[in-house]
Amino acid sequence: MRHFSSCFVKEVRINWARFRSALGSKWTARIGTIAFVSLALLFAHPNSVYRSYFRQLLSSLVVWTNSAAWNLIRNVTYVFFLVSGLLLIAIFLKKAKDSDWKNEILAVNCAWTAFVLQASLVFGLQWEAFDVWITTPSIVEMFFWGTIILSAASVLLLTPFRWARWFGYVVSWIFLVGNFVGFYMMLKYSILYLNPFPSLTAVVVITGLVALYSFHRERLSSLRLFSRGKELKENGRRLKGILTSPKVLTVVLALVLLPSSLAFFQPYNQWARAEGGKTDEFYTGVSFCGRTAEQAKRLIDRVKDFTNVFVVQSLPISYDEEALNEICDYAVASGLSVIVYFSIFDEYWQINWLDSAEARWGEKFLGVYLFDEPGGLQLDRPEQIGRPPGGSIAEYSDAANWFYNGFWNYRTRSDLRMLKMRSIKAYVSDYALYWFDYNVGYDAVFVQVGWNQSRQLHIALCRGAANMYDRDWGVIVTWTYSTQPYIESGEELYNDAVLAYDNGANYVLIFNYPYASNATYGILEEEHLEAMSNFWDYTKQNPRPNEVNDAVAYVLPENYGYGFRGPNDKIWGRFEADAITNQICVDLNSLLLQFGTRLDIIYEDELLSHSLVTARYNEIFMWNETK
Repeated sequence: MRHFSSCFVKEVRINWARFRSALGSKWTARIGTIAFVSLALLFAHPNSVYRSYFRQLLSSLVVWTNSAAWNLIRNVTYVFFLVSGLLLIAIFLKKAKDSDWKNEILAVNCAWTAFVLQASLVFGLQWEAFDVWITTPSIVEMFFWGTIILSAASVLLLTPFRWARWFGYVVSWIFLVGNFVGFYMMLKYSILYLNPFPSLTAVVVITGLVALYSFHRERLSSLRLFSRGKELKENGRRLKGILTSPKVLTVVLALVLLPSSLAFFQPYNQWARAEGGKTDEFYTGVSFCGRTAEQAKRLIDRVKDFTNVFVVQSLPISYDEEALNEICDYAVASGLSVIVYFSIFDEYWQINWLDSAEARWGEKFLGVYLFDEPGGLQLDRPEQIGRPPGGSIAEYSDAANWFYNGFWNYRTRSDLRMLKMRSIKAYVSDYALYWFDYNVGYDAVFVQVGWNQSRQLHIALCRGAANMYDRDWGVIVTWTYSTQPYIESGEELYNDAVLAYDNGANYVLIFNYPYASNATYGILEEEHLEAMSNFWDYTKQNPRPNEVNDAVAYVLPENYGYGFRGPNDKIWGRFEADAITNQICVDLNSLLLQFGTRLDIIYEDELLSHSLVTARYNEIFMWNETK
């Protein structure tokens, strides 16, 4: 046994010596540089083509982003990133004193950083915070050109030209600073939402520091970029001591990289579940869908005496920062709170606007009306929410996951994350699937009334979801007609507003679109404005019920995304009505007649405790007729 142990130790030493010898070869760094450049370009999104060569390859192998194979490739790639970074650090520490290695060290670091940058973007590994803070259509193109520049720099550094070394040196510094900024952003992201520590970015920063230090140390006199004073020399010695200390490096990597690498494999936190925020506040107002600040001011002056919120629901204004600020300033000065509509955050100023809105308007800034009708679009145009490959959705749970992923894992809908990370409330109006709107993270959903559907049924669906998710809900009066006068009469508007208020709504709003150029107040006529004024008086004379007395609940099957717009409505916009649809509709019609405003409609959900449901409702009716 002892002989076997000694032989094993000897073999390990021999292999380690061979490994160190391999690391000591310049050709190892040169081949590694070319390999990383090739991999970076494989993952890169071509500027004029949607899919990279890597994604095209996976598509040909029938590997989709919702498959187990994708997750395996993603996790293996992440581990490879970390191992590669640690290996580069080992090479740099070993060869930092060798002046003949300075070009190779910087070249392989540039190539590896390009590889990490592009592949991380494709896999959504550790660059996600960039996508959340700065989501623009040009983000992919920006990363693509960053990859090209880094790849070019790494190749040029292997040439004997002085200008190439200058180029590589400057590029390395620029991207090192960028990595520091990215590390800060992702660290903030990690702390706020308990996501995995950005260990991969930490490795990129460390390798960049070591590579630049080794290059700069030997080229200090020739590049003449810094002073060679005593203070710099002393700081250089200290930096060298820190970077080359095996003990310090071992402790840092052990404490930072290993635990966080394990955390990476944990599933995403479902932020929507973790947050609550039901309030007792009540707001009533009108949405502005015009095109100019002057139109908005005219409407504010007319409604400010009998409303307390103004919704800037104008797509043109959402792209006009000056007009948006002017309208919000005027509304707040008139004593109104504001909710601002954005369809998508695709301009840089919009992100900065979010960061300053609360400081500028304080509690009067209620939040952002983001996107519109996600549940309705899922039913009528499901391809706009998620784009799964044909035939990949076989069960209702698959469709529910795609709806959720459409908001959290697709770059075109990561806008909701921007609001969550800033603790800004997210509002939306809808005409179906309210439960799932709350599930993805909306803080308040407005039921659209006015169209030819049961108001009490849809209120029961939305209020039940809001109660179970501990959120606010509301009603927005929309079109009754597809042509003028579009909106219902003043009397009907008043009745709808009172119905919502008596059912416990936190918001009662009026949708004011279209806004013709010759219209004084959009589609609102004096009869509608008088109805709004009368409703304001009603709210002052009648306290709003926070909860419905003797409430009962009807429980739908889990993930049953039925639209409730008639017997032929689809489930998730992808499945025809099934064997239980008719019975559910019959049950609900009967219960609405029996209980009226006392009825809420909720879903079976493993994340909701049975005690929460039984504590809120006096009686519970199950879809399968069990009680």
